[in-house]
Amino acid sequence: MIYHLKTTRQIYDSLPLVTGYIGVDHDQEPVMRMTGIPIWQLFWCISGAGELMIENTRCTLRKGQAALLFPDSGHSYRAIEGDWKVHFIGFGGKICQSVLDSVKLKSQGIYQVPDPGFFEEHIHALQKIITGDKDNRSKQLLCTKELFSLLVDLGNSSTRIMMSEFIDNTGYAQEISMYLENNYMDDISLDDLAKTFGRTREYLCTAFKEAAGETIMQHLTKIRIVRARLLLVEHPDLTGREVGERCGFRDASYFGKIFRKYTGMTPNEYRRSIR
Repeated sequence: MIYHLKTTRQIYDSLPLVTGYIGVDHDQEPVMRMTGIPIWQLFWCISGAGELMIENTRCTLRKGQAALLFPDSGHSYRAIEGDWKVHFIGFGGKICQSVLDSVKLKSQGIYQVPDPGFFEEHIHALQKIITGDKDNRSKQLLCTKELFSLLVDLGNSSTRIMMSEFIDNTGYAQEISMYLENNYMDDISLDDLAKTFGRTREYLCTAFKEAAGETIMQHLTKIRIVRARLLLVEHPDLTGREVGERCGFRDASYFGKIFRKYTGMTPNEYRRSIR
């Protein structure tokens, strides 16, 4: 389950650490973000294993390990063993990097933790705060304290694992992913992509599936849903139909159906859940 916490510029300017969202017992789907996202991400593996590609390195995240990703750092990840479940936190703040440096989490990558019990305690404490009945400002203050405590515990008890260099041969998959990130609001078909990249649609589909672990259209839909979730939070003046149209969904009912499939809620329910 994914939980979002509303953030504003005032909150970012007044707190050293700001929690954007958390995921608890999440069945991790394949993700490819060639330009990253503008926040820090912390993952904790609770079952199975996943392969992470971070910039020019490859690593495996297993049970009892944490993964730290920096903002705007190109990355992708996918399950490679069993039922890959994770907890995760998306966070930021004006002095976030200084805080991480001070608790010995200076580099992104995989961290081995001998005694993982503290992570479960912190993630469930954050879940309780976010789902509680306090106002948003109070929740952010409590999350800041809990997140700082988590990072201190992680920094004091973990050891960073060296990651291996790899030669990136995903080629078209990276180019397609970046194209989708930049054009998700437009009508995009496989034939359009074939013309854009000068290859057959069959070739592009095969190359992308092998590199990303999902189809091109599945990847496009996930990008659109992520953008829709952001718009629903950041632009309360927009209707669900308008949000869908801005994210490439031309039919409002189809947008609602797909949004519910990926989030478990309708767009309006999602918007109300994060207030």
